[in-house]
Amino acid sequence: MKSYNIEPTYKKSVIEYNSYRKELEDGTVLHATLEIGWRWGEFTIHVPETEEEVLAWARDKMGVDDSYYSSVTEVFEDYGEENFEGMKKHFLPDADEEFHEIDDYDYDMDSTWDGCWEDWNVVPFGPSKDDVDTDEIREQIEEGWYEDSWDYMEQEGWEEMSTWFEIHCPLKIEEVKEEEV
Repeated sequence: MKSYNIEPTYKKSVIEYNSYRKELEDGTVLHATLEIGWRWGEFTIHVPETEEEVLAWARDKMGVDDSYYSSVTEVFEDYGEENFEGMKKHFLPDADEEFHEIDDYDYDMDSTWDGCWEDWNVVPFGPSKDDVDTDEIREQIEEGWYEDSWDYMEQEGWEEMSTWFEIHCPLKIEEVKEEEV
């Protein structure tokens, strides 16, 4: 695989989201999401170079075992492509685009630094969703997070669901030389 370093071209453009879930006694489910804005960040994206790597990439991306895709041709068909050349656009973001969901790619988060903001959002689902005071819950989470961060969430019964990143500006993309990997 080839590796590429990507980073934003503007500061304060990297956003990290951490989502949590909690079920209340009445069956109402709360989703809380922490949005963190970072001044800067760097990621490494891994790009398949062979058809075998494309097959492994697709299986990994789908979270499936080896029986899901029996050949790389099935991957091409699934992505609406005729060959390896057509698949390339699925492996690496278009540097000129203004919005990038980093989870669309096979990546490692190398670093983020200088957090600029943290905002919580709480959304209820279920039978009593209209009775939930989301402002009060958000304030409790903010206070607990400030004091104990992840420990608070765990102690209060919040289950961590996922973390994802977005970059809201064009990108600088550079191939990582083999000796740097």
